[in-house]
Amino acid sequence: MNPTINTSLKVILLSGNPGTGKTSLANRLKKKGTYEIIHIGDIVISEHLYKETDEERDTKIVDAEKLNTYLMDYLKDKTGTFICESHYTDLILHSAVKMAIILRVKPEIIINRLKLRNYSAEKIRENAEAEFLGDCTSFMLEREELYRSNRIFEIDATNLSLDILTEIVDKIIKYPDNSAEYLAGRISWLSNDSVNINNFI
Repeated sequence: MNPTINTSLKVILLSGNPGTGKTSLANRLKKKGTYEIIHIGDIVISEHLYKETDEERDTKIVDAEKLNTYLMDYLKDKTGTFICESHYTDLILHSAVKMAIILRVKPEIIINRLKLRNYSAEKIRENAEAEFLGDCTSFMLEREELYRSNRIFEIDATNLSLDILTEIVDKIIKYPDNSAEYLAGRISWLSNDSVNINNFI
């Protein structure tokens, strides 16, 4: 017998490379009072949901199985809309996932923001390259159940204020069928003449 699906629970995946503004956006959305926020990166560390620490890259190698087991238990009796925020939310496999939203920011801006966070030169380069190539979007597009139902969106947040970005994301969550302009696959820094690859490659 299949378990009953909790239709009163919705999970939104909020992705994007470090420096795109995910955490600030998630915290602002929380203030609306209609969303609960799960900062996946914090949970991975506090609950030890990782396989090992990559000292050279200064990062944790997430254990996807442990992460999903934790979320299944955490969300078991929950209702409402939960936004899971992290650059690896594509790993989250939960039946309540309704859509994914990826934030994109020009690589040059990513570089400047990560410098202010005192990231190492190698980590800055790695994240700038990932943004240039659109890694977060590519990984999410592999989610067939979301891709086929037009539930993967991406936003160029380069020049958007936090207030405007919050309004856009709130609208996408509430009215996905009226948000075709933000469907994933329309942002490419590779074909954007204003993005200079020599700045970070």
